[in-house]
Formats: sequence, structure tokens, C-alpha cells
Amino acid sequence: MPLHRLDVPAPQVLPFAMGSFDSIGPLSRAPFPHRHTFYEITYVTHGTGAHVIDLHHWPLTPPQLCFITPGQVHYWERVFGLRGTVVLFEEAFLLAHPEDRDLLRHLGSSPSLPLTHRSAARIAGLLGRMRLEYGDQQRGMVSVLQAYLHILLVEA
Repeated sequence: MPLHRLDVPAPQVLPFAMGSFDSIGPLSRAPFPHRHTFYEITYVTHGTGAHVIDLHHWPLTPPQLCFITPGQVHYWERVFGLRGTVVLFEEAFLLAHPEDRDLLRHLGSSPSLPLTHRSAARIAGLLGRMRLEYGDQQRGMVSVLQAYLHILLVEA
């Protein structure tokens, strides 16, 4: 079974990446079983089909958050029109908030979280601020992104 590692192109040196399904690339919507050495959070805003995680089929019911922890087997099954935001990060990115590891393990045990319209608006706003911070590449970006990630996990 393929094992994907987080390969962030230069000049990125962070153990972190984010973008749309399209900008992250075709592996972000891989239709074959695989696992990662890193965490993946997807905010699905559009699409039909299913996200299969550890042999459990989670129907896409946007808006929803999906959590993949390192080692979990997953793939996208019969998806059409999949859109949203993908956040990828390695364990090292959690150093500022080590308690987030336990939170991610908990979220990964029930990895598909449908959102109410109010919750979706909060998550979309938070991810929008993260995208801006990530895109600006300013001093202090790492700690701001770590804080935003912590807030995202607590919100979830």
C-alpha cells in the first residue's frame, strides 16, 4: 500500500502545507487506498461520493471536516465536484500545542464531522485567515499558523 510523505516544494521549509484540492495536487483526492506519515484535515465544501477511512465509508455531506491521522488508510470513492481546503502537517508542527496530538487522535476515531451552517461559517473564516497567513510568508507565520490550527481543532 502506498505510503505518502509530506513533500512541500521549495522554498517552503515548514512541515505544513495548505491549499485547495486542485492546488495540493491529484494525490489530495486519490481514488486508491493509501496512508500518510502526516496529518490531513480536509474541509469539504462541495462534492458527492464518499471518503473511505479505515474501511468505513463516510458519505460526503458538505460542509464537513475530515481528519486523517498518520497511518490511517483512506481514499476518495466515486467523488464528483470535490472542492474545499486541505491542510497537511507533520507531528513536528504540533510542538507549540502538544495536547493537540490527543485531540487529533480523538477526532481521527470519528473522522468525518458534518457541520451546521454556523459552524461551517466559523471554520471557513478561520481557514481563510490561515490561507492568508500562509500565503503572506511573514515573520511570525509559524506561530500564528500553529495558533490557528489549535483553534481549528478546539472548534472541531
